[in-house]
Amino acid sequence: MHVTGYVLASSERVARRVCGRESCLFTSPPHTLENPPPWEKFEHAGLIYLRLHGLPDQPYAYGDGLITALSADQVSSLDLSSVRLAILGNCHQALASAFRLAGCPVVVHGDGVNYGSRWPWLLAGVDLLTREAFGAIRAGMDVHTALIRGMQKVRDRLSFHERIPVHGRSLVRADLDVLNFRVSADAKYELGDKRGGLL
Repeated sequence: MHVTGYVLASSERVARRVCGRESCLFTSPPHTLENPPPWEKFEHAGLIYLRLHGLPDQPYAYGDGLITALSADQVSSLDLSSVRLAILGNCHQALASAFRLAGCPVVVHGDGVNYGSRWPWLLAGVDLLTREAFGAIRAGMDVHTALIRGMQKVRDRLSFHERIPVHGRSLVRADLDVLNFRVSADAKYELGDKRGGLL
């Protein structure tokens, strides 16, 4: 299952751990709104991961230094019907809606600030969810079961932190953020609860 990602340049090592060595990753910078990555790589992907900055009520995602990396209009003009799942870290509703308009059947995203991992050897939050879910899909699981598995991994780690205090508060914050992520999916996918949250 081919994975394509568009991530912060500063988080490339983490994203490589999340998506796998064989994944196709693009970073911002050098890619920007005016110098985008080759969109055909996204159209031919099975799984998509975005790890960019988002700002409330803006239809854009930003790279390091808040360089504009892509827009909702760019995404909605693509054909993402071959994609099985897109997970968007720190991206807001406008971009999630654009992925759905482009034909992506399942989009998982978080509104507001979503903390991720600082180190590739200690994944947290959306990075942990994505690695687990993508790995499960590659192993043959359906999207629904894979997302449940990813969320359970996040919950298990939170439970561990409750029993054993850790110095890394950012890890706990990142995992708590993911529990508020939302799912937008085609009707045939039985995902999330009645509020659109992850199971």
